[in-house]
Amino acid sequence: MALYTRSAPVGIDIPIAAFQQFLYSQVKLAWNISDDFKYACYDRAYRDLIDKGYVPRSMIPNSQGVLEYATINFDPETNWAVSFFSVADQTKIIMNRTSSSQMALIFGVNLGTADHPTIKPTVLDHRPDEEVRNDIERICYTPRFDFQINSIDTGYEYVFRDYKGMIDRDKTQYRDWQPLRVFRINMELQYALEDCYQPVQNSF
Repeated sequence: MALYTRSAPVGIDIPIAAFQQFLYSQVKLAWNISDDFKYACYDRAYRDLIDKGYVPRSMIPNSQGVLEYATINFDPETNWAVSFFSVADQTKIIMNRTSSSQMALIFGVNLGTADHPTIKPTVLDHRPDEEVRNDIERICYTPRFDFQINSIDTGYEYVFRDYKGMIDRDKTQYRDWQPLRVFRINMELQYALEDCYQPVQNSF
């Protein structure tokens, strides 16, 4: 399946893994995705510096099933949706062994066309960009696993502001042009140090 998780998450990756598993099931349900490989759901991406700026990378299985450190890409021919988590470089210590980190959940979505419908096959008279963003906002709005939504960004310059290499590498690849839609859900994650040693209960 296209749920890319760590085998033994530790630290901040524990609450991320719990939220990621919840997100994967809810997005597939909301968009009626029955083919697991239509939605590629990644956990925390790494910011890797290339000649033109940072790009998001993750451990991704190649055609032989061997994990490789590769750039997260969106293939409109095979993907209906791609998502990954981005974590700010700085973690704020609050009190009583509790930390706060700024997070982002970044989505690239194939909205489909009349000839090639995807996640909104009944919407034929307009571009269903707000319907798609609203679906994800509803999933993320209720605080879960200590994630709290605080804002939403659209426009590829804002969505990929932490990954300038995605913009400079190919300025048309991630533009908000039909049928592609990109957006970013900004969140705050508060977690206790003890949460970083015990897996979070993943109750949907």
